[in-house]
Amino acid sequence: MPVSYSIFLLRFVNGEVVALDAERFRQVTEPYVVVGSLKKVFSHVPRGGRG
Repeated sequence: MPVSYSIFLLRFVNGEVVALDAERFRQVTEPYVVVGSLKKVFSHVPRGGRG
């Protein structure tokens, strides 16, 4: 059964939410991405286990 979910990542500096460095985030997560799109800001990362 296909499952979809969203992850929200917030960065805090001195207790305030600040912009995430999206390029740095892509660099760190890129080795794990199976499918991605810069236009749609979407990445498919495989889950562990069987499937």
